Order: sequence, then C-alpha cells, then structure tokens
Amino acid sequence: MKMRDQLYLPEAVTARVAELLGNPVDHNEKYCQLMTSAEDHLFIWNERDQNVLAVNLSSRGEDRVQILNLTDCPLHSVTGLVSSSRGERLCAFGEDGVTAIEVPRRSGRDGRLAGGDTDILCRAVTVHRSRVGKSVQKCSWYPGSAAQNQLFVLTRDGTLSLYLVMDHGARQIHQVFLGGGDRVSTALGETVVDYCVGKPMHYEDSSIWPVFVLWGDGGIFCVTTGGLDTSWTVKGPIKVLPEQELSYSQEACSILCLGESEGPTMVCVARVDGTILHHLVLGHPNTGELTLYLYEKVELEMGPLDSSESESVFSCPVSLVPDLSSRTRYLILHNSGLHQVCLPSVSADAEELLHKDADLACTVEHLICTRPTGDSRPAPLLGATVSYPPATVISLRANHRLHTLKAKPNLRQEQVLSSQELDPAEEEDLARTNLDNIETRIRSIFQRSCTQPQILSANDTVTSPAQTLHILSTATETLQNEYVNKIIKAQAELAAEVKMLRAKKANQEAQLAKLEQSRSQLRANAENISERYEDIRDRGSSLAARVEAVLTRLQTHVPGASHAELKMARDLKVLQAKMEQVKVATEQLKEKEKYQRYQLDQVTKSMQRCSLNLDQTENIKAVLQGDSSVITDLVKSISSAKKDVTL
Repeated sequence: MKMRDQLYLPEAVTARVAELLGNPVDHNEKYCQLMTSAEDHLFIWNERDQNVLAVNLSSRGEDRVQILNLTDCPLHSVTGLVSSSRGERLCAFGEDGVTAIEVPRRSGRDGRLAGGDTDILCRAVTVHRSRVGKSVQKCSWYPGSAAQNQLFVLTRDGTLSLYLVMDHGARQIHQVFLGGGDRVSTALGETVVDYCVGKPMHYEDSSIWPVFVLWGDGGIFCVTTGGLDTSWTVKGPIKVLPEQELSYSQEACSILCLGESEGPTMVCVARVDGTILHHLVLGHPNTGELTLYLYEKVELEMGPLDSSESESVFSCPVSLVPDLSSRTRYLILHNSGLHQVCLPSVSADAEELLHKDADLACTVEHLICTRPTGDSRPAPLLGATVSYPPATVISLRANHRLHTLKAKPNLRQEQVLSSQELDPAEEEDLARTNLDNIETRIRSIFQRSCTQPQILSANDTVTSPAQTLHILSTATETLQNEYVNKIIKAQAELAAEVKMLRAKKANQEAQLAKLEQSRSQLRANAENISERYEDIRDRGSSLAARVEAVLTRLQTHVPGASHAELKMARDLKVLQAKMEQVKVATEQLKEKEKYQRYQLDQVTKSMQRCSLNLDQTENIKAVLQGDSSVITDLVKSISSAKKDVTL
C-alpha cells in the first residue's frame, strides 16, 4: 500500500458522501460520533439506509466510496461508530443496543475492500440489547485481543462487560459490576458515564490492560483486565491530589488516557461545563496503590461571541476523541464545534516530573465553531477523527459534508523532558543553543495564546448587525494580534538574522580569499619543495651508485691466501698444538725435577744422620747419572724443537 503524501478529498467525493447520506436527520441538536477511521479508510454510518460508507483516503481518483450493506440491520438507534485498530471490525452502538460489523478483507488495486466493489455485503452480529435501566453508555474494541474480536460494553447500571464476537453470534466472557445505577445514584452523579483503556503492562506470559472508569461525580475506578483466564480486579475510587471540593453541579462526562510508551500515564477528564482536568497517574495499576495528581485545569472558550444567557452552549456533555497520529494529542467534540489539545511529550517518571516541577502546560486550539452566537441554532458535528499520514482532522458536518483540516505539528511534543539529570554546563550549552537557533526563536514568536476557529454554522443562521460586527472585530483582533503582528515580528527577526548572516558571509568570504591566497602560496612552496626533493633524490641515487662502485673495487684488492700458505697455516696450527703438548711435558719434568731435588735433599740429610756403605753409594750415583742423561736428552730435544718453530 502506498502512503499518501497529502490528504486531499475531491469535491466529487464529499458530494458523493452527502448524496448517499441523504438529507440531514434531526439528532436532537446534539453531536454524535458517526465516523471513525482505521489506517487509510474512513467509515461513516448511514442512518437513512442503515449501512456504512467506506472512503478510501489513499487511492487516486474520485471513485473512492464503497457501500457496506449489512446482513442484519441494527434494531436499535446508532449514536456511535468505533473501529478496531486495524480496521477489520466495526461496532455501531446506541443506548439500546450494540452491533458488530465484519469488514471485508482488502485486495486488488489500491488495497480496496473486497477488491473494489461498490456494494459489499458484510456480516453483522447483534452483541448486546439493552433492558430497562441498562442502556449502553460506551463501546470499544479490546486492544489486548490478537484477533480483534473482543468488545467492551459499558452500561449505565455500572456494569463493564467483555464480549467475544464470533461469526454467528457473541457471548459474554467477562463482567464486573461497579455499583450505582439506581435513580438516586444517577441524580447525585454516582453512576458510570465513560471509560478509557490505559497503556498495557507486559509480563512474561500475559499482558494487563488497565481500564479507567469515570463516574458522573468525577470519581475514577481502575479495572485491571487481561486474557480469558485472568480475573478482573476493581480499585477505586482513586484518590485525587490535591483534594477537590465535591460539586454536584460540575458533572464529569468523558475520560481519555494518553501518554508515550516510555513516559507517565496522563488521564484527561471533561466536565459538562467545558472544563478539562489533566491528571498524572502515580503508582502502578497492578501492584501499587494508584493516585491521580491534578496538575492542570483548562477552561474551553465557548465561541467567538460569549453569550450572556443563563444557558451555556456547554450544557450538554463534551466528548474526548483520541488522536491516532499522536499519543499526546486529542480532540474535544461538543455541540459548539471542535477543539484540539496538545500535551507535552515526556519520558520521565511521574514522581520525577513532580520533583522537578516540570512545565506540563498544554496548548489548546479552537478548530471549528458551529455556533457563532449564543442564540444561533446548533449545527453540531456528526463525528470527528484524525487520519494519518499526514495528520488530518476529518469532521462530518450537520449537512453531511466532509470537512478536512490539516493538523498542525505538536510543538509541545518536541520539548521532550528527559528522565536523566543534565549537568549545569550541559543545560547552559543547551539554553545557549536554543537561544541562537533562529527556528526556535521563530517558533516561540508564533506560539499563540488564542486561535481563530473556522465558523461552520448552519445555513439558516441569522446574526444581527451588532453580532456580526462583534464577530468580525474579534476575528480581526485575533488575526491582528496572533497572526499579523507576529508575522511582522518574525519578519523583523528574520531580517536581523539575514543581516547577521550576510555579515558573517562577508567575513567568511574575506577569510576564504585569504585562505585561497595562502593556498596558492602553499601550493607554490609545495612545488619548489617537490622539485628540490626530486633533485636530492637523484643526487642521492648517483652517490649511492658511486659508493657501490668504490666498494666493489676495494673488494677486488683484498689479498687472498694461496694453497701453500693455507697448508703452512695448517702446519703452524699443528706445531702450535705440539708446542702446547711439549710445554705441558716440560712443566711436568720441572715438577718432577723439583720433586727429585727435594728427595735428594732428604737423602742428604738422612746420609748425615747415618752412614752408607760403598755399594749403596755407587748405586745412587748410577741412578743419578741415568736421570741426568735423560734430562740432557730432553733438553736437547726441546732446543731442537724451538729451532724448528723459529724456522
């Protein structure tokens, strides 16, 4: 499926829708929600023919409308139409009954329903029929169902039920009774009026979906719901801080749960007098005790012209419609038109936000006004929804004409409050960056305190000249203060920014010229250095060649030994070894001679002590003469050896 770049409904498509819806039906001059959207399809309930119109918002051309005829038309009035998240099922409900509708699968070109047929037959199943005192208050598809076939039903007797929708019927699988429902409780506001489904809490094997149920007196209960085997628990009423005075004249009528997936849960409550209460949810719906912290109260403008009559245009309830394109934005639908509220996108815990005293103020924009004066005939919208991308507010007027309005970007969403603490230096750098950013300054200039809505009143609305002048003066003043003056201020800011940027540009161009001159000089120096390097390298190469030639010549003049010289060297080594042996032998003889002299001395001494005979003396002389001759021969051999070595 191709994503559309911009949402555009040709006049032929809106005319075709108005033609199929027929003449407007009297809804007791009260708004209703007969339109819903899912992905790129818009579904509108046709009360005259008891069918559903499907408008393809992504296809091109004028043939975008398909008629979904029901097998069984609802036997009850229809005041609301809701769709599942993927648009596979619809639910048409009224005070006296609920009917589930199965949407055909998409196929063919442009992803049309049932291949693109104009008339399609769809299965319709009756889910609930109201009895006395148990009229239906609200219905919605259970987001925890993977098949998208489970439906929540809230009745005025204080019963919240979950139905399983099948092909040929529906059965109740869960039910919880919250109390109230009798006449006295209803008169005191102690009865359920609305509910909303909060963010899921995922566990290993299951998911818990908290459901916040609103009572007419402003009390809020929390019902933790899960799968088929999970038991439901009810907690409440939830304590609200700071404590509020109980006023039965300010009844609550609608509730909505918002917040990013990683941030805190925000609960919005609407009162019948046009007051919106914004709460932060403290605690955990499943394990801890819940507490609501009221941090902001918003009072909606009743219209371009305030009425001095006692009856306010907000005497009827208002409805909070979620914006599917953003988890921090929602619509407010009422008899006098349509508002849009943008909440800040936060990622920190609720307790941390309260500790930081963070800025959580919302921005309110008045989009459509259907009742310009207090005595004008009401022409309430018959439905409003948001289709994306791009985020576009689509509303169904009382004359059955579709009206589209491009949703403006949520500037508050860009101011994300991080859960991590920033250092003072980082905060100062961030503030300095935002101050120097022209886009941030322009956005701050264009932030409006009030808006001028589009007046889409009934065709027969008659205003007096004074009222017309008042409306025109108010619109002119708003346009002058919120648009023209801010545009002039933004132009002056942009002119100053342009002047500063031009001065920076001239300075940068001068620096660029200097850099170009420096680059030219550096390039010339680089060329000179390159030439010198080449010369030095060539000179080094020639010197290396000369050194190599000299070394070669020197190597040729190195003397070499002949074979005779080598033989003589070997002989000298042998003689040197023999000399070493002779030296060792000589040392041994010297030691032996020394020892013999020592022996002679001992003998002489002994001869002095005793006398020897003649034979002993002769024997000793003979031994000594023999040793002397041996020594003489050794001395001669040593002398001859020395002579040979000398030669």
